[in-house]
Amino acid sequence: MSAWIWITIGAALMQALRTSLQKHLSTLTSATTTTLARYFYALPLVWGYWAILAMNQTEITLHWTSRFWLYAVLAALAQILATLLMVRLFQQRNFAIGVAYAKTEAILVAVLGIVFFGDHLSGWGWCSVLVGSIGVWLLSPRINVTSAPMKARLWAFLLSPSAAIGVASGLCFALASLWLRQASLSLNEDAFFSAATTLAVMITIQWAIMVGHQLYQSPSQLKPLWQQWPLALGVGVTSLLGSMGWFTAMTLENPALVKTLGQVEFFFTLIIAMRIFKERFAWREWVGMVAIMLSILGILQL
Repeated sequence: MSAWIWITIGAALMQALRTSLQKHLSTLTSATTTTLARYFYALPLVWGYWAILAMNQTEITLHWTSRFWLYAVLAALAQILATLLMVRLFQQRNFAIGVAYAKTEAILVAVLGIVFFGDHLSGWGWCSVLVGSIGVWLLSPRINVTSAPMKARLWAFLLSPSAAIGVASGLCFALASLWLRQASLSLNEDAFFSAATTLAVMITIQWAIMVGHQLYQSPSQLKPLWQQWPLALGVGVTSLLGSMGWFTAMTLENPALVKTLGQVEFFFTLIIAMRIFKERFAWREWVGMVAIMLSILGILQL
């Protein structure tokens, strides 16, 4: 089995753990501070990881082109916005369904690959996209009037805050995935070192933006990062380990394949949601989540 497959599964597990820790932290502090926790403690760790890899490089010939910086900055900003939106989503809906909305990222990566990189989907691929879209619709809030016509239900879905925030989060995550791959490939180094360099630069950018914003907007919001340091550190470490996996896998393989395989995270998420958060789901929500998983499996067959 290819290395990128095992790396992706490991990254998915770390992301599920990080997301559950973020949900817990979001009940103790603001969405912005919860987002910052993802980068705050990760900064020294990621440069330590980069230094270890650098020492094992016989020759370092990084190409610091404008292309790299453009994609690295865009990916960093997109990931910040995606995380902020996902934390907001946790405050509106429960843990597993919140993640399910954000997991439209896998479908969006495939669609954006067509738009920006000229990839083509087969008929089977489009069926997978349709099944995933139906899954998202099933997860949307039900309107009070059960006898309402289909048009009213459709508008209720389109105007649902949960759906809008979730899909926007998925879109930003998808863009970040595509852009970070382009940044990593532009360095022309081996996959692991290119991924580590891109990750280190992105986290540095994100750390500077988020800390600067907090110091300017509300310095007191930095206190929870110290007061809740075990939880914040856990978010940072699991986020870093997950990002190391995602960045490396997406340098080795097409992001659409990586992200679709990465949906095994959802199985980890369901276990966490039921075991830790004691969440229960209606049959409609189970069907929606299964539909999303089926769409992911379909995309993997492309």
